Amino acid sequence: MSRGRRAPSPVSMWWQAMLLAALFVLPVRRAAAHELQETAITLVVREGGALDLRVTCTWSRLLLASGAAGTTEGARAAVARLAAEPEAAFAARVDAVRRALEARVRLQMGAGVRRAFIGWQWPSASDVQEALRQETMAAMTGGGGDHHASRLTATARLVVGPKIPSVQLDLPPQLGAVLLTVSQPKEQWLAPGQSSPMIPLRSP
Repeated sequence: MSRGRRAPSPVSMWWQAMLLAALFVLPVRRAAAHELQETAITLVVREGGALDLRVTCTWSRLLLASGAAGTTEGARAAVARLAAEPEAAFAARVDAVRRALEARVRLQMGAGVRRAFIGWQWPSASDVQEALRQETMAAMTGGGGDHHASRLTATARLVVGPKIPSVQLDLPPQLGAVLLTVSQPKEQWLAPGQSSPMIPLRSP
């Protein structure tokens, strides 16, 4: 007796129905540039050459940039299709994007030396897909074209040591326009119960 195909889950069947509705309801066009939020990157430079990287990006943009959208269907309809994609296929798609970004985000340290960040922490594929579903529902219910629930954050780190005077961050084009913030916090230990020094709230 041959085994039949695994029945789709109720959640998957529900989202497939929502996808059909989205394809009829959502306008078939590409989203304008203002509808996509820019990537925000924060590089925290700590004493001793320790770097913390925080990347906040919109996953609907990343997945469409990887080829999920066709040439004729609108970006919102493409997001709806991704939201209804089977979990295993969607997880593989997200993993491919993550590996591509990890391979392309590099730190230039001079003399042609480039290093990769380590310890990447990404949102799970299930979290990303749920965020796309929220975007789809917001678009269908009039929640606004600027609603981007899939704007999620990843983190990484790298230690270059105290002897490196300056570095340069190399970023892949699929991240789009990037708002870069570089922070060099002043760190100091406080004894138990000790008050901190005065902290200015504006520049002198």
